[in-house]
Amino acid sequence: MGTGLLSATAGVIGLIFALALFFWIRSRDAGNEVMQEIAKTIHDGAMVFLRREYTILAIFIVIVFALLAYFIELTTGYAFLGGTLLSMLAGFIGMKAATAANVRTCAAAKDFGQPKALSIAFSGGAVMG
Repeated sequence: MGTGLLSATAGVIGLIFALALFFWIRSRDAGNEVMQEIAKTIHDGAMVFLRREYTILAIFIVIVFALLAYFIELTTGYAFLGGTLLSMLAGFIGMKAATAANVRTCAAAKDFGQPKALSIAFSGGAVMG
C-alpha cells in the first residue's frame, strides 16, 4: 500500500470516527429547558464569532492565494485554498461539537456524576483531534 493511499485511508477512518463521536454526543441528554436556553445562547455566540473570524480570515486567504498563484504556481495557490477551506470546515464542525458537548456535559454531571460528564467532555474535544 502506497503512502498516499495509506494517508487517505487513515483520513477517512478519522472522519468516520469523528462523525460517530459527533452523533454520539448529540444523542446524549441536553438537560432541562434552562440549560438548553443557556446552551443555545452560547452556541449562537460561538457561531457569530466564527462568522466574524472567517470574514476577516477570507481577506488574508485571498491575498495569500493570489501571491502563491502568481509567484509560485497556480496549483500551489489552489492547494492552499483547499487546505484553508477544509480547515475552516473542521473549525466549524468542531465548534458545533464543542457547544453541543458543553450542555450535555453539564447535564451528565448533574444526573450521573463526574465519570459520565468527563466521557462526554472528552468526546467533544476528540471530534477536533
